Amino acid sequence: MEADWPWRRDKDQAIYSVASASISAVSSPSCQSSSEEKLRALTEEIIALKFNIAEQMGKQDEIQHEWQKLNTEKASIQEEIADIVKENDVLRADTDRMREELGKAKLRLELLAKERSPEQEVEDEVRREFTSVQAELKATKLEMEIVDAAGHTLLTDIENLKRDASRISSEEAKLKTESDVVGCEISHIWREISNVRQSIQETKSTSVQYDKNLIGMRKQCEIIANQNKVIESKIALRDKISRK
Repeated sequence: MEADWPWRRDKDQAIYSVASASISAVSSPSCQSSSEEKLRALTEEIIALKFNIAEQMGKQDEIQHEWQKLNTEKASIQEEIADIVKENDVLRADTDRMREELGKAKLRLELLAKERSPEQEVEDEVRREFTSVQAELKATKLEMEIVDAAGHTLLTDIENLKRDASRISSEEAKLKTESDVVGCEISHIWREISNVRQSIQETKSTSVQYDKNLIGMRKQCEIIANQNKVIESKIALRDKISRK
């Protein structure tokens, strides 16, 4: 059924008014001289009104099309909402069922916990102690890995010191006047290296003493490095004197 749009009633009323005016203009004796002009003007106005009416009717068809489209989308959305409501009802029922099953399972566990025998309690205690011991062993193993890594770093430092000592030994022949002094310094270095190795062994045997020994070894390495600098300075001075 076509809708009775207000703008259509207004257009029909306008056409009726224009037609009435045209009839009055033609029949009036006082306006016979300008009747043709008025008729022509009224005819043009009627044509313009008809054109506007046709244009508005086209817009009405477009609006009706959009309205039908919106109604279709509204129906589709309502169907989707109905489906969602059904799914929510199913989910709510499943949730209630699962909640009921969980409550029953919890009740059964509580009953089983009350019915446990002393032997089972002892077994649980032993199992907890075993788990605790395993955790402690894992932590100890991790600490030992850290100690081993630190020891490996110290061994690398020792190898570097060995290479430095070898270089110093190769230059010892060039320092005839100071060979005894250099020999004593090298012996001291080897004693320091022996002390470092002994400290590493003590570090591996106990993790508690490790921190103290590590500090001591670092200080010893600094002393050795300073001694190496002194020896290198002496060697450089000796070379300079020899070149002169």
